[in-house]
Amino acid sequence: MKQYKCLLFDLDDTLLDFKIAEKFAFNKLMEQNNLPLTEDVFHRYCAINKAVWDDFEKHLLTADEVKYKRFELFCQAYALPLDAVVLGDQYLENLSQSYELIEGAIDLLDRLKSNYKLVLVTNGLSKVQNPRIHSSRMNEYFPLVFISEEVGCSKPSNEFFQHVFNHLGEITKEDILIIGDSMSSDMLGGRNFGIDTCWFNPNQQARKFDVTFEITRLNELNMILL
Repeated sequence: MKQYKCLLFDLDDTLLDFKIAEKFAFNKLMEQNNLPLTEDVFHRYCAINKAVWDDFEKHLLTADEVKYKRFELFCQAYALPLDAVVLGDQYLENLSQSYELIEGAIDLLDRLKSNYKLVLVTNGLSKVQNPRIHSSRMNEYFPLVFISEEVGCSKPSNEFFQHVFNHLGEITKEDILIIGDSMSSDMLGGRNFGIDTCWFNPNQQARKFDVTFEITRLNELNMILL
């Protein structure tokens, strides 16, 4: 078995449950603005949000534009006479307060922290991710944290991965494994940069392309590394 020295971990839906955080933040936003909340409304927002983040990964939108574009589109969809900037700021504050852990995350990191250089790589906004990283204790395991807004580019771009690589010291690409849930950012970015990939796929979705490893639970990573 290949011996890795450095593990790059995605954050959302790999170590922290972003789906829970997203629903918490949106529900609170609707309550704050006295808006009716239904599953259809939430799913409509999620579809808008995904499309906006897809455009961000394609470099069609900046991080600042992401914050408000989704709510501009949401307000247009429901003809709401509300300020998208105000909604965006409220939502980000709500989102920063939720940090539900994926099952097995802390146990896994406790086992890995002494033997590997652990690095956190996340597409996200600083005012959201930094509070969640600290509240969930992720900062205790990851001395190196790279947030796309702070880096100035995002996964899956080679620029993002090169920036991370430049900070790893005496580490080669052969020493690195990236673990993440997203085929479009984590797995594609890792593959294009020339590092091994481990797809965290708890819902057993179909692969869009080959990855080095695939796991459905975090504790399965132990079988790959040990």
